[in-house]
Amino acid sequence: MESAKQMTAFLVDLLKNGRIEGVMYKRFRGKRDELAVITEPQLLE
Repeated sequence: MESAKQMTAFLVDLLKNGRIEGVMYKRFRGKRDELAVITEPQLLE
């Protein structure tokens, strides 16, 4: 399993490319609550 830092960097990269949702469900199906904490503040900017 990737570390939290690697996962965060991966998610930020996906957000910048506008591809977070499709890949999130494939690679992080069991961690949606965790992802919401990371993605929400970025989406509000």
